[in-house]
Amino acid sequence: MKRWKHALDKMKHSVIRRSKDMNEISHLNVEIADYHRDINDILIEIGEYVLDNDLLIDDENIAEWFSQIVLLREKIEVKREKLLEIKNVSICSRCGAEYPRDSKVCTKCGNEMGNSTK
Repeated sequence: MKRWKHALDKMKHSVIRRSKDMNEISHLNVEIADYHRDINDILIEIGEYVLDNDLLIDDENIAEWFSQIVLLREKIEVKREKLLEIKNVSICSRCGAEYPRDSKVCTKCGNEMGNSTK
């Protein structure tokens, strides 16, 4: 009986230790993922800065990536216009809110329709 109790205690401590290890592993994996996300956010900022300021455009790779981004942005704009058409709304040039196309003013800020873009 004493050996049984000893074996059970040993197993219990092993399970507790493994549980703590798994918890720490999960915590460390979350922190690592957060660091990767932070790095990716910085890389995105760098890329946007390079594009917005026409930096490194002489580099063939950057020029190709820039061309790809321009094409993708054009596709996004076409899809956004289609969404606005389906939703029958315009975008206010003052506040950026959507408002019904048949409205004379933006329903959020009151900007007159003549000053808005579709």
